[in-house]
Amino acid sequence: MKRAWIAVPLAIVGLLWAAPAPGSVGKQSYEGPAATEGVNGRDPTVRVKIQFKKVHHRRAGPSQLVYSAQRALALHCPDGSRTFGGPALNELGGPGGYDVLGNTGQRINKKGTFSAGGPNAEETDSLALTGHVAKKGNATGTVRVVETFHSGMTCDSGVVSWTASPVDAFGPVVQPPCAWQGTCPAAAEWP
Repeated sequence: MKRAWIAVPLAIVGLLWAAPAPGSVGKQSYEGPAATEGVNGRDPTVRVKIQFKKVHHRRAGPSQLVYSAQRALALHCPDGSRTFGGPALNELGGPGGYDVLGNTGQRINKKGTFSAGGPNAEETDSLALTGHVAKKGNATGTVRVVETFHSGMTCDSGVVSWTASPVDAFGPVVQPPCAWQGTCPAAAEWP
């Protein structure tokens, strides 16, 4: 009888010891602010998801950029107006969901740096993203969004720095405060 009481706790401890900590291997999500002004009550935010190598069931270095998106980065136009790239909240005139980079899957070099660019998923504007991610800690980098309208006018965010912390899951997409009050400014006139 005494052996059973000892064997069960030892088996449980063995299982807990072998189980990896959540987020310790595989993919890791990062989310954080961009160092620029937001649009219509939304903070400028960058999201990336990184694939890490596994060595003996432990996290090794980063290997691939799996996902990249930004929201509410202000794009400055030559006529002095401001707009944003990506999906809109049509009736509210502000940025809606995240503007997802259409071309992901870039390899991350041995120093933990990456560079990705191309059209967004809707192919309405182009994004350029650079970054650095270590085995542990934050991801940092720069992002630039450029949109050219049918009239030929080009609006540009410029090169913007960002820092993103590891998160278990991306935060939900929440309406800006002005949406609840019905006071969001009208959408920028699309040239």
